[in-house]
Amino acid sequence: MEVILRYFDGRPNWKITLDHLNKIAEEIPNMHISKHRVETPEDAGRIRIAFHGSLTIDQLREILSK
Repeated sequence: MEVILRYFDGRPNWKITLDHLNKIAEEIPNMHISKHRVETPEDAGRIRIAFHGSLTIDQLREILSK
């Protein structure tokens, strides 16, 4: 399973989220985390069109534990 963490500069919380994801990945052997830096407003716009929402860390953990 691939989990993509999308982030942009100036928002320090993405590092905290990455730490949480890494902890979950320790429990799920086939989970791979990749990071994608959103660099421009145009990039953000393209992501919004293709991406309709995200799970919370707790929701992801619950889904993966089943």
